[in-house]
Amino acid sequence: SGNGQYFIYSLDDYSMYYFTSNFGNSFVRDGFSTISGRIVSVLMSYDASSVVVISNNCYISKGTINATSPYITINSTSLVVSKTPTLAAMSGNGNVIVIYFTTNELYISYNGGSSFQYLSTVSSVADIKLSYSGQNISILNGLAPSLLKSSDFGKTWSSNTIYGSNYGTYKLAISYNTQYILVSNERGFFTSNNYGTTWNNISINGNYMSGSACSMDYTGKYQVITACDTNNV
Repeated sequence: SGNGQYFIYSLDDYSMYYFTSNFGNSFVRDGFSTISGRIVSVLMSYDASSVVVISNNCYISKGTINATSPYITINSTSLVVSKTPTLAAMSGNGNVIVIYFTTNELYISYNGGSSFQYLSTVSSVADIKLSYSGQNISILNGLAPSLLKSSDFGKTWSSNTIYGSNYGTYKLAISYNTQYILVSNERGFFTSNNYGTTWNNISINGNYMSGSACSMDYTGKYQVITACDTNNV
């Protein structure tokens, strides 16, 4: 959620997930009883009123959060398109959803997942993030690497180069208005405080890292990074 109180971590174990409602102080393990296939993405609105689950057979399931098990109740399920999804992102208000497929195609929904339409074809997408309204869409290219951005719900695009070489899988975190951006890969971290116009490279002990990840709260004030080298996590 936008304030960090609620967090859902889905497992590569078909329909299982971990859930917290106390800012990560404790987690419970639960499962989706009505979802078939493996989970690709679990998306949550900023106020935690809406949860969207996308499975590898491209069914989208919409639900709500409960105080007791099952912590997520699925209310409806529908097929998006007969393709295989790899990534998905949702706006903070829950209205705009973008899904990326193995065909390099992007599909977008402007009505909370009730219907989808083709948006664009982009290769080597590593991560996708949306602003609170969904008007701003940020797509991270893992090979260039560069940040592909749209400020009009995907109608037009511009590109910003982050770093000249590819050092592995990239992950992306942005603030609600996209001013603050954090990008991680297996060599370091890259930050921008001016909407991706300029970047600062941050390394950790000068070492290569694996499993790098990053996150931030909706304001961009609080940012979290995780990284592993041969000696530290």
